[in-house]
Amino acid sequence: NEYENLVRLLPALLEQKFEPFEIVVVDKNSEDDTEVLLASLEHFHKNLSIRVLNANTKFGRDDLMALGVGIRAARYPYVIFFRPDCLPSSKEWLVSLVNTALGKKVDTVLGYTSFKGNSLPVRYDMMEQQIHQMGTICKKMPYVSWGNNTLFPKERFLSGKEFKTITTAWNQSEQAIISH
Repeated sequence: NEYENLVRLLPALLEQKFEPFEIVVVDKNSEDDTEVLLASLEHFHKNLSIRVLNANTKFGRDDLMALGVGIRAARYPYVIFFRPDCLPSSKEWLVSLVNTALGKKVDTVLGYTSFKGNSLPVRYDMMEQQIHQMGTICKKMPYVSWGNNTLFPKERFLSGKEFKTITTAWNQSEQAIISH
């Protein structure tokens, strides 16, 4: 049920100055016009593969299962998570993220996420959480991604060795990339 966000996000992603890439959208049985939107965009963007994977009832509403379905469906070796309520910062965002991984010979890139809005308390809270997350990375502790602006190799997920359930500082059970 992310139609309103996808109307803004998908055109911004389709304008990225990088090829080839694909957008995989996992539709968890949404009740809005998401499928209609995707079909119309696919018609005008034949150079891209936009696929909708309907997570059937056996998957329930589990976000991790939906991510797994999307990652397995991806054709290219790198996967980037992006939330529907976010937008790339520029048309070169994808090039920058991929070049960071390839140029520095790293296999995981955690991009900064800028938050807009008038609510100073919300912006402060998000900034504090990002500082905390960067601290955990520097200490080589598990990192819990918010599901946006994160690049890693598809094989890393498929190996199943580095995604574990952990308890965060906020006592929430999350999936984390565990790197050794």
